[in-house]
Amino acid sequence: MKILIASVVVFVLVSFIAPSHQQPVISGAPIVANLHEETAVETELVCINCTSPDNKNIEVSDQSITPSATFFDVYRIAGSQEFCIRYLPSQGSPNYKRARAYDITIRCTDSDKAFVEENVEIRIRTNEPPRITSTLSDTCSYDAKTTTAGTSLLNNLITVEDTDNDVLTYTLTTVPASAADNYEIVKPNPGFEEIQIAAKNNLDVECNSDVTFYVNVTDSKHNAVGPIVVSCTVNNKYTTPKIANIDKEIYVSEDTALDTSLITFITEPNEPTLTTTYEIATVPASAVSLFDATSTPNELKLAGLLNYENTQMRNINVSIKADNGKCPPDTQYLYIRVTDANDLPELGPKNVTKTVYEGTITVNPEFTITDEDLDDSHTYSIVSGNDNGYFTIDPATGVISSAVIYDVDQGRMPSNATLLVQIQDRKGDAIDNATVNLFIQDANDNPPEFSTNSTSQSFSVSSCGQLGETLGKLWAEDKVDSAYQSNNVSTIVATSNSYLTVTPSGDIIHSGQIPAGTVSSLTVYAQDRGVYPSVQTSRNPVTITLVGQTCTTTQLVTVVVNNAGTGTGTGTGTGTVVNTIVTVAPATTTTTTAAPCTGFFCDAGNIALTVLGSLLALGLLGLLSALIYRYCCNRPVEVKRSWTPPRKVRPITPPTPPPRVRTPVTPQHITIERPPSIQYVPVPVAPPPPQLMRVRRIVPVKQQQQMVKVKSMVPVTQNVRVKQLVPVPGNATQAIAAAPK
Repeated sequence: MKILIASVVVFVLVSFIAPSHQQPVISGAPIVANLHEETAVETELVCINCTSPDNKNIEVSDQSITPSATFFDVYRIAGSQEFCIRYLPSQGSPNYKRARAYDITIRCTDSDKAFVEENVEIRIRTNEPPRITSTLSDTCSYDAKTTTAGTSLLNNLITVEDTDNDVLTYTLTTVPASAADNYEIVKPNPGFEEIQIAAKNNLDVECNSDVTFYVNVTDSKHNAVGPIVVSCTVNNKYTTPKIANIDKEIYVSEDTALDTSLITFITEPNEPTLTTTYEIATVPASAVSLFDATSTPNELKLAGLLNYENTQMRNINVSIKADNGKCPPDTQYLYIRVTDANDLPELGPKNVTKTVYEGTITVNPEFTITDEDLDDSHTYSIVSGNDNGYFTIDPATGVISSAVIYDVDQGRMPSNATLLVQIQDRKGDAIDNATVNLFIQDANDNPPEFSTNSTSQSFSVSSCGQLGETLGKLWAEDKVDSAYQSNNVSTIVATSNSYLTVTPSGDIIHSGQIPAGTVSSLTVYAQDRGVYPSVQTSRNPVTITLVGQTCTTTQLVTVVVNNAGTGTGTGTGTGTVVNTIVTVAPATTTTTTAAPCTGFFCDAGNIALTVLGSLLALGLLGLLSALIYRYCCNRPVEVKRSWTPPRKVRPITPPTPPPRVRTPVTPQHITIERPPSIQYVPVPVAPPPPQLMRVRRIVPVKQQQQMVKVKSMVPVTQNVRVKQLVPVPGNATQAIAAAPK
């Protein structure tokens, strides 16, 4: 009992001592918001009014969404304790057919975790179609000639309402459809869905007796609503004109002149106050340019040439519309059949110029004939400009030819001709003309001839005569051809053989040594510098004859004879080699030239190649000899002695040479052997001294400044073969002459 009483006391004390605590409060229940299913932007649906009696901070959050959806969320309004539910289209969109409402359970919690929950209903709305509130059928009538544009035609307005306040679109359809351009829908009271049918144009252009209007309305989200049908009667109207005399077939000849009237239209009814015009179209479409229906009232005229030969243009269907400017015209037809007529041929080109050469002339003017009569034929003829009968023409092809060998040289025939060429057709003898201008040029048809002073010539020259000498001259000329293309410019054909050369200027030049007794002939032609048909060469050449005569020549031969030297001394000493210079008196040599050469070396080209090859071989041989001499032979000869020279050698004074005495030399005729390629001449020389000396190496004396190498010496009484003639300077000759013998 005591324990129970203590517990009650403690509870009472705690109740008085502990502070009171109150939950948050959500006001405004029930909370409902509407969302249109086609909303495409982020939208604030409803705000939650949740407060804390204790002024504590609160938080609002969604606990559940039924049915499940992700496109709703709760946001705090910045800087406040207010929270709102927003629609997020980026996270999804509602569908009225799937769910017509969503229940969102929200919780409002304070800082002490005390909370309260409430349900928010989001109702999904769908778009409703517009609704016509006026009568769906009506009638009207009006006077066509007096009703002006903008006039309202309905007695009662057409009214429509839309609960979603969508933008409504009205469609007007007419029967007949041709009347649609004359009417329109207008709103007499802006801001209200009330419409009226009014005249778009002056209705004097309305030619229908009755017009029925069909009006439909739509909000662009549903199918159109309607139609509203209004039937109207048209009084006092104009009538579409009719052409009484067409819708038939006519025949027109292809040679019908331009601007000819093909038909005059009779149009009904005749409206005195209106002007009727005519619009045409054709099949084929390209034929429309052949006709004219505008230049003369109520007439169809020919504006282009008809062509029977063009099969696509033989039958032409012309569609014609009569328009009085008020009523839409009807389409009628006129069927035109084109008949055949003889067409004039046309020859072209009208002026032809050709340049030809004299001689046998053939010219194709390349005429073209244009004739619409495809089955017709034509004949060519020359009707003027051919008085001398120099030319003929092929009647079938038009090719012009010369009837003679045409020659304009020295003015024999005219250098130009103007011919008038005519064609005539077979079908109707129709003709046409063209002009051909011929310019006949001088042809290079006459060869040049040598002048009377340039006949065949003969010359005699020495077999050793001077080369390059001009022996004579030739001239050629063309006295018939003109200067056109250098036809009369003549030149000599450059010609040559082993002994003679004739230049283009006509100079006859002695160009090669001719052996005595040889007779050489050279045939020479002349040419001109003409171009057409080719360069002409003289018919009759000239012959140049060259006769070789015996040649007498003299030659001086110098022979170096090496005499034995003398020397004194024992062991060492000096020696002198005496060279005697013998100048042989001129000997007369008579050269007899052999018969004319016919072998390999008779050809100048072969000789040139042989000489070139020989020079190259000699050059290589000389180079090889120089290398051998430098590295093998050009070394001093050392003479080994058996005795030992004393250590101290006293200089040797050379003996005083005796005075030089010239000894007359008695010539003695000797014969010198030579190889076959060397010309041999008798050389008188003096006999050598009786001593013989074989010298391997000769040391040059100071005054001579030249080294003489003698391989061997033989007695002069025998035949001596001279292998080399060595020139000796003048001072050396004096020294030898003064040497003792």
